[in-house]
Amino acid sequence: MLLNQRAILPAIFLLVSACSGNEEPQGVIPEAQLQAMEKARAVEDALEKQHEELRKKLGEE
Repeated sequence: MLLNQRAILPAIFLLVSACSGNEEPQGVIPEAQLQAMEKARAVEDALEKQHEELRKKLGEE
């Protein structure tokens, strides 16, 4: 009986500590990643503009 009581207390402690809300929220995108995505969008926009200009130039000839 004493052994069971000694096993229950650490188990309860582990459960309570595992469910604590002291961790960072999930799904938040780090700032560095957001900046990288913005740079990638800018490059994509530039490439699309160049592609469109090339298509117009080739269509005129």
